[in-house]
Amino acid sequence: GMACAGEARFMQYPDIHGDRIVFTYENDLWMVRARGGAARRLTSAPGTEHMARFSPDGKWIAFSASYEGSSDVYLMPSEGGEPGRLTYSPGGAQTLAWTPDGERIVFRSFMETFIQRDPNLYFVAREGSAPERFPIDRGVLCSFSPDGTRMLYCRKGREEYQWKRYKGGHHCDIWLYDFTARAFTPVSDYVGKNAYPMWVGDRMYFVSDRDGAANLYVQDLATKAIARVTQHETLDVMMPETDGTRIVYVHDGCLHVLDLAGGSDTKIVVTAPSDRWRIRNRVINPRDYVQGMDAANDGARAVIEARGDLFAVPADRNAQTRNLSDSPGTRERLARVSPDGTRVAFFSDRTGRYQLYLQPI
Repeated sequence: GMACAGEARFMQYPDIHGDRIVFTYENDLWMVRARGGAARRLTSAPGTEHMARFSPDGKWIAFSASYEGSSDVYLMPSEGGEPGRLTYSPGGAQTLAWTPDGERIVFRSFMETFIQRDPNLYFVAREGSAPERFPIDRGVLCSFSPDGTRMLYCRKGREEYQWKRYKGGHHCDIWLYDFTARAFTPVSDYVGKNAYPMWVGDRMYFVSDRDGAANLYVQDLATKAIARVTQHETLDVMMPETDGTRIVYVHDGCLHVLDLAGGSDTKIVVTAPSDRWRIRNRVINPRDYVQGMDAANDGARAVIEARGDLFAVPADRNAQTRNLSDSPGTRERLARVSPDGTRVAFFSDRTGRYQLYLQPI
């Protein structure tokens, strides 16, 4: 639906603790009351902050940030303050959860994997420590039992696919791991999306697309009975997190709060006061946004794709570069120069769908 005046949209990675929700917006962390209203910005440094997680007592927020290149885990007071760095991972580090005792933070990383597809899970102490790898072969997402002796986790897959309704061999599945017995038990049996396991009491809440659009479901861990919780028919439920009494999730770019006791599912209106500097009109150099190129056979010129336009760039530095498409609001891409160097073929969505075009250079 249409946003209300001033309403924030495209919020990501929310987490809830009591009456507070932390989320990512404009690549920064923000805090808002669970009923909605005006949000308060917690971070403003260059770089992206995301995947924020409240500590069990609500006093701390662990999050991932790319302040110095790759993403690493940082910790700060939940009301804001100077972040402290906890990891120095060459394979990136994305915050996933806290252990129930609040002493350790769980993150995933590719630092010990050859293929950048199957991360491993690690602990790092809240006070700082060397990372400790989980005794499992790989992991994507996780949630602990209340006593911390067992864990639900997604062993493989990606929680948010670029394509919808994926049912291939790398689909998200959910397993249960017992730290004491060192035993593994498969929990999900649906071939498709089974993501974001959340252990609440003796039940597991999770996201699945088994009925079409991805919705929240609940499974009794003893009887295996599954029931659908949310009823969205088109757009997917994304990025849910829980504090054990409520679940916050993203739907259509907005935040929803699901009360687990009463069953009410409420979309909350969030305003995020901002100067919106990222969307101001400004002059940029297209060479910083090059996405493709093709050269003429004689090497006299090349056609370069940058920010949705095509540029004819001559080999002679004294000659002028020309914008061949000059079409704000549309995207031209995948340009190929003809063998004689006089024409260029490319795809454009200027009619609303991608079609093939041919024009002189």
